[in-house]
This record gives sequence, C-alpha cells and structure tokens, in this order.
Amino acid sequence: MTLASLFFASVVLWIVVGAVWLLPQKMKLMKRLGHLTAHQIIQLGKEGDAEVQSLRRKGWWWIAIGMTALLPQLLVLNIIKTTGN
Repeated sequence: MTLASLFFASVVLWIVVGAVWLLPQKMKLMKRLGHLTAHQIIQLGKEGDAEVQSLRRKGWWWIAIGMTALLPQLLVLNIIKTTGN
C-alpha cells in the first residue's frame, strides 16, 4: 500500500466514521425541529438549544481531530513528492 493510498483510505475512514457518528444525531435533531432553515437552526443554538449546541460542538471537534490527523500525512506526502523519493 502506497502512502497516497493510505492517505486516501484515512480520509475515507474519517468521513465514514463521522457520518456514522454524527448523522443519526443530526437526523434526530431535524425530526424534532421540522423544516427549519439552516439560519433558523443556528439561531436556536445561539438562543440556548442544548441539542443544537451539542451537535455543532461535536461537528467542530470532529473537524479539528480529522485535520490534526490528516494534515501531517499530507505534509509527509508533499515532502516525499518534492524530494522525488
């Protein structure tokens, strides 16, 4: 397995695990809120809706964890590519 395919597999795994973890929670929230726009949902979070705030926090944490794990791999791939090894 090459480093590029390992990076691709890491990205796919990150997306799949995030979808499995966050999507059911988002679906539950959407079922509770009905047909609100994204702006209205953000306003609910600002007004103190705990479920909206929790889901937003989890989403940002998921992005931060993923970037922390994936950026070093991407840097290593770019260094190897530029040095020609």
